[in-house]
Amino acid sequence: MSTLDDLSKRRASLSPAKRALLAKIARGHEATRGAAHAHTIPRREAPQGAPLSFLQEWYLPQQDTMPSAVTIRGEIDQALLEQCIQHIVQRHESLRTVFRFIEKKAVQVIVPSLHLPLLIEDLRALPEGERESEASRQAYQENYRVFDMERGPLIHLRLLRLTDDTCLFIFTLHHVIADGWSIAQFFRELLVLYEAALMGVAPQLPDLPIQYADYASWQRRELQGAKLDAYLNYWKEYLQDRVVLQVRTDHPRTADHSLKRASVRFHIGDAQANGLKSLSRQEESTVFMTLVAAYALLLSRHSGQEDILLGFGISNRSLHETENVIGVFGNVLPLRIDVSGQPAFRQLLRRVQHSTLGVFDHQDLAYEQVMEAIEPEWNRSQHLLLPVKFVLQNESSLNRTRTRAGLTLRPQRVFSPLEWFELNMIIYDTNEGMIGELEYNIALFAEATVAKMVAEYQALLEQILSNA
Repeated sequence: MSTLDDLSKRRASLSPAKRALLAKIARGHEATRGAAHAHTIPRREAPQGAPLSFLQEWYLPQQDTMPSAVTIRGEIDQALLEQCIQHIVQRHESLRTVFRFIEKKAVQVIVPSLHLPLLIEDLRALPEGERESEASRQAYQENYRVFDMERGPLIHLRLLRLTDDTCLFIFTLHHVIADGWSIAQFFRELLVLYEAALMGVAPQLPDLPIQYADYASWQRRELQGAKLDAYLNYWKEYLQDRVVLQVRTDHPRTADHSLKRASVRFHIGDAQANGLKSLSRQEESTVFMTLVAAYALLLSRHSGQEDILLGFGISNRSLHETENVIGVFGNVLPLRIDVSGQPAFRQLLRRVQHSTLGVFDHQDLAYEQVMEAIEPEWNRSQHLLLPVKFVLQNESSLNRTRTRAGLTLRPQRVFSPLEWFELNMIIYDTNEGMIGELEYNIALFAEATVAKMVAEYQALLEQILSNA
């Protein structure tokens, strides 16, 4: 791993946009917010037959369906809601995208217009105690929805009425056209449009300088030839001699990789959360890097390994133009952290920063694509893909009462049967501190073991602040 001098050189070698992004990160802003305000992605010249982005190329043959659900409390004007949905569908080309083959090559085709019906189902005839469980069951079943990739649409909408003033809105799409950020963007825009329509005023939505197909066309031009080779060489070197992280388990690992999950929740108080953010700013780092560094120390204790390889989610929206675009940008990538030599925490944090910056610079390919490119004999069915993960999420802007519309929205997590992990640390950054959740596979871990790990992680955070 690099020394502090190497890190200084790394910062100096960044493009102006990347240096501005790092400075913005250090001031406590989101790493995913755009730092480059000048448009660098042009509109594509040909309106149809756009190439696939690298992530779309990976997701297209996968049956990767993404259902999400939001509980809505309050009186809903169904006709008005459908009008607002249609507005969003027309605004974002990705929601009208299908995939066809031209000369044996997959391309994106944008349908000029698309009517997207909102299917309504009334569950009020069920006993009150069964409605929510039935709604959750139906949301989960959306994981198995099969889309026609050539004809579309690749979106499905349902509204389940639970009581006179409560319903569950289920929004399902194929991962090839959107990511988690896009789903949140869809609901943000839906609220803006719905509120404006109720008040009889023009909606205030930001302009979209590009559409997703513009980004895909630009990415294909930018990342090819020698640049793509250098990109893959980075990953080849970064992942050289990697060892899959194996945390000590209570039960033996088997060939059955089915996931039965449970979790232990915890709270990081407001004062401690602010202290972690302050420490991060002092080190020109991010709270993500601070939290994941502490997580690496915990994982080292419970695995005996000093080279920690874990997976983390990245939004891949550092360019200003991509911030409000619905499309598949987000990715799960490997992060390698060297905890050897018993480093002081600030030294470890610099190692994490250096490793994270490198990954940020090479985030456009799916991990599976990287592995297939640098190891032709690699077989994903015989390898555990990043069994330990870390996620930091900001409190959703949807999780609040919208007084002008008289609605309260509360996102509901819909689990995916395709998701697999041994351990998954999720931390939600809220207005009242941080809410943590360590998910675990019950086939491998006992609850008492995971509870002990959570207590150790909290103690580590306290120790880091006391020694800062």
